[in-house]
Amino acid sequence: MTNKFILFFITLLTFAANAMQITDAYQQTPICYLALLPTETQNHIAQYLEFNSETDNEFIARSRDCTKISPLHTTMHNEIMEKNNPDFSEDTLTFFKGLRTYSIDYSKIIMLEVFSDIVHDNPQVTIFDIQSNTLYNSERLEKLSQTNTCNISHIALSRSGSQYAQLQLVDGAPEETVKWQQWLIIQNIFSDKIQKFLIPGYYDKFTSIGFNKQGTKIIVHAKENGMWQDAIPATEQPETWYHIIPLTSEEEHIAKSEQTLKAFLWLFGCCKNLDSNLTN
Repeated sequence: MTNKFILFFITLLTFAANAMQITDAYQQTPICYLALLPTETQNHIAQYLEFNSETDNEFIARSRDCTKISPLHTTMHNEIMEKNNPDFSEDTLTFFKGLRTYSIDYSKIIMLEVFSDIVHDNPQVTIFDIQSNTLYNSERLEKLSQTNTCNISHIALSRSGSQYAQLQLVDGAPEETVKWQQWLIIQNIFSDKIQKFLIPGYYDKFTSIGFNKQGTKIIVHAKENGMWQDAIPATEQPETWYHIIPLTSEEEHIAKSEQTLKAFLWLFGCCKNLDSNLTN
């Protein structure tokens, strides 16, 4: 009975939060009375809320399998691809590698078609919405996939849809001891901002890449790690190794990782005058 009451109360909070943001007659600034609840009460309510953040352990576990598309979703995706493009069939998959990955919430499948036998400078990127069973092309992502296309091995899209990541095999500079290097390239879809990160050479046989829900970190998963593989008994080695790269300052990561009632209300556009660095 207690849990039902709490869930009912949370529902009221979500729908009535804006109504409870009242303007003080003297200060002329909105006051959110939900933010004045006792801390213990706020923390108890926050346990039942769904946040757009995750711990590192949750991030590692979720992103490890994001390229393992289920048989059902693979069939659904192939059927609509064939419906929208008569030239597409299971047989055509032998002529190119279709890089597929789930979106962060597993509601969509992002696919980059990369021809493996020729230099293909006009890649196709499609996004398949699983629930509505619809498919559409992303011209923005296609444009960002035109460089070194054949050497892209994995892709990922941030939760906000503003960051697009690729794992690329790049020919190293002449002075480099390793001729071919793995680079993680992150491009802002709405600007010219690009971030590039060299992946340590001891990682190999990559399985997936992905952003965390907060958009503050990105991860690379690989089957091999030359630094530790020989030092750890085979029976104790993990299924995959991972390499996490921070994309923001630690302060920004902590702010975006808060799982409090205040952060939840700010996230949904309520109580915008809360004194929180989340609004920065």
